[in-house]
Amino acid sequence: SRMVLEQLEQLDRQGIRGGLFEIGFGSGTLLEQAAQAGHRVGGLEVAGQLYHTACVKIPTASRENMRLGGLLDVDLDALRGTFSVAYWNDVFEHIPVDEIGDYLERIRSLLVPGGVLITLTPNWHMRPMDVTGDHLPPRSTAIGFHLKEYTLNEVHALLQKAGFARISTPNFVSLRRIYWRNSCELTPLKLAIEPYLEWLPYKLAVQCCRRLGFTCTVAYT
Repeated sequence: SRMVLEQLEQLDRQGIRGGLFEIGFGSGTLLEQAAQAGHRVGGLEVAGQLYHTACVKIPTASRENMRLGGLLDVDLDALRGTFSVAYWNDVFEHIPVDEIGDYLERIRSLLVPGGVLITLTPNWHMRPMDVTGDHLPPRSTAIGFHLKEYTLNEVHALLQKAGFARISTPNFVSLRRIYWRNSCELTPLKLAIEPYLEWLPYKLAVQCCRRLGFTCTVAYT
């Protein structure tokens, strides 16, 4: 939540305003925090009970930006090109592989020029990150709730194909916050070294993915 709010504030200072659109907002905790910070908010949720719970927390003026249903099914025409930040956490890996490109293009259509999409998704080198891990050993392919777990290289390529101009990753992720330094872009290096994570002991590879930000991307329009 801190990272998302910092991105909103940074874009506001650059004159890029529009607020936050969250895909899979759950009970609306992040949207509530963003609204309390003075940002316009909106989002989409497929679970009816969670949708209604979140709407109670959101200012009346922003409730018209809330949608119930699937991203490819609901009407988003009124929201096109109006948000500065789109965000989804642990949604990417649940989407059918043949639809992920359509999802990314639709999310991009919601963003203003200069807006960003923040994606958090388990890295493939941490696999399996769903219930599969209760039954199969580390480095088994996920066959539970996750339809596909992606490498950073795969996420990067999909975001580029969807039309995002630049994709960045954090420099370091601690237990409390995510650190960025735009003057020191490490993403090309991470893309180059990522295949070698398979050579590391599994637990060390998982920590590298977590601490070096292989699970998080910020894609710029």
